Amino acid sequence: MSPEIRVFRDLAEVPRDFGPCALTIGNFDGVHAGHREILRRVVTVAREHGWKGAALTFDPHPLCVIAPDRAGRG
Repeated sequence: MSPEIRVFRDLAEVPRDFGPCALTIGNFDGVHAGHREILRRVVTVAREHGWKGAALTFDPHPLCVIAPDRAGRG
């Protein structure tokens, strides 16, 4: 069974009954091996507790806001 993925673009869109969750916060700018491992761990913890798994990311990337002259460099 694949998990349902819902995207909320504003906190006002999150249902009040969202409930407890295991949450990771970060710049998920690509789903490479490290990001996949973090997401796997979040899902594992969430399932162990009967919670939802969740990821909070940023749009635009924080560097675009705090240091726009450095944004996009990698």
